[in-house]
Amino acid sequence: QVSDHGFVVLKFSGTMEQIQNWIAPVFQRLHAYSQTYGTVLEVGVTAGIYSMKRQDRDLNEILFQASQGAYEALRNQQDFSICSQELLKKLDQEQQVQARIDQALERHEVELFIQFYVDVESRQIVGGEALSRWRHPEKGLLKPGAFVPMLERDGHIYKLDYYCLRECCAFLQQLVERGVEDFFISCNFSRDTFESEDFASKCVEIMDEYRFPR
Repeated sequence: QVSDHGFVVLKFSGTMEQIQNWIAPVFQRLHAYSQTYGTVLEVGVTAGIYSMKRQDRDLNEILFQASQGAYEALRNQQDFSICSQELLKKLDQEQQVQARIDQALERHEVELFIQFYVDVESRQIVGGEALSRWRHPEKGLLKPGAFVPMLERDGHIYKLDYYCLRECCAFLQQLVERGVEDFFISCNFSRDTFESEDFASKCVEIMDEYRFPR
C-alpha cells in the first residue's frame, strides 16, 4: 500500500501481452466481488500498468507514472491503462494546458471566431455562431478539441462557457455602438453548465453588464 487509496503490485513478466492476460481475470474477480460474497459493497478499481526499464532508479517517478495511467483509466472508464510514452506525453501536455487555462482567460488568449449566418434571399450576413480558439503563446492556435474535453472532465468547463458569453455580449455592444442592432450570435454551452441550477440567473447577470437589444 503506497497511499490511502493506492496499491502497487510488482509482477515479473516477459511481455505486455502476458501482463494483460494476467490482469484481465483479476478485474473479472473484482467486478464480481459483491455478487460472489453477497455484499452491497461496490468495488471501484483502476490500474496503471508501467513496464519498468533497466535504467529506472527513482521509485517515486515509477509510482507517479503508474498512477497517471490509473487516472487515465478512471477518466476513460476503463479497468486499466498502459503507461506508454505516448500516453505520458499526452498527460504532460494536458497538465501544461490545464495549468494555464485560468491565465489564458484572464489575458484574453481565448478568442471567438464568428461563423456567419447568411440570409439566402438578401444574401446579407444576419448573425453568426461563436467558436472559441485558444491562441496559445507556445503551441499556436488551438482548436476546442485540444482543451474543451479536459475542461469538461475536470469540471471547469463553466469558466470557458461564461467567458464566451461575456465576449459575445461585448462584441454585440460594440456593434450597437457602430449602428448595427439586428445582428445575433449563437453562443454554445456545455451540458454541465446548462444543467446547473444557477445557469439562467448567471446568464442574466452577465448580459446585464452590457447594453444591446435582447
